[in-house]
Amino acid sequence: MSWDRPILTDSGGYQVFSLTGNRKLTDEGAVFKSHIDGSRHLFTPENTVDIQRIIGADIMMAFDECAPWPCDYSYAKKSVALTHHWLDRAVVRLMKLTRYGGKYSFFFLLYRVVHLMI
Repeated sequence: MSWDRPILTDSGGYQVFSLTGNRKLTDEGAVFKSHIDGSRHLFTPENTVDIQRIIGADIMMAFDECAPWPCDYSYAKKSVALTHHWLDRAVVRLMKLTRYGGKYSFFFLLYRVVHLMI
């Protein structure tokens, strides 16, 4: 792509959120059907790290559940637990990968969930 500056990528958490009526969240990840052809897809913490690395991201986002607003405390608490579980798995995956030159950053957007409890 001939871009010589840092590249920031998203994990797809918000995109999965936008498919609320067409997805299921599990400990494994998010399963959803394509709105285009009905094919089944699974986003996991591991494959979202892999995809971001493959496309050469310098700044990667961790896969998280983007909880709806409003939601009750119980839902927010479960969302934080699920997101932390996914984060642990993503970090393990990230640590196993080798970088093709240079450094990269890995971000976790906890504010998506935390602001719901304030």
